[in-house]
Amino acid sequence: MVRLGVLALLALGGSAQAAEPLTLPQALQATLARLPELQAAPQRRDAAAALGRAAHAWTPEPAAFETSFKSGNFGTRELAGGVAVPLWLPGQRAGTQALAQAEQQALDAQLAAARLRAAATLREAWWALHAAREAEALAQ
Repeated sequence: MVRLGVLALLALGGSAQAAEPLTLPQALQATLARLPELQAAPQRRDAAAALGRAAHAWTPEPAAFETSFKSGNFGTRELAGGVAVPLWLPGQRAGTQALAQAEQQALDAQLAAARLRAAATLREAWWALHAAREAEALAQ
């Protein structure tokens, strides 16, 4: 999928329709802007950051107020209320914090790998295009 986008960008950059051909850094920027992994990165970062914020909270979930109302056969009524506060299990909070940090690091590594893959594909296509142009010029 990346290869087709790279080749399309190179074709646009080298065509007579374009005002001037794309340089390699411009082609790389255009390619990176179209990568799905990099387009989804802000949302994935937000999700990992939200997990990190949740792991630093005092409780794993918000407190809840509970009420119940009962009426009996002989006109008796009962109203009960309470507060439910969930607690972290031993080690659960530290584990959740470690998970959030690991997800941040994994996301950073995945994005770096996606950038490197795109750059490698672009470099191969770039030099293949230039080799083809040189071969055409040599043949003429």
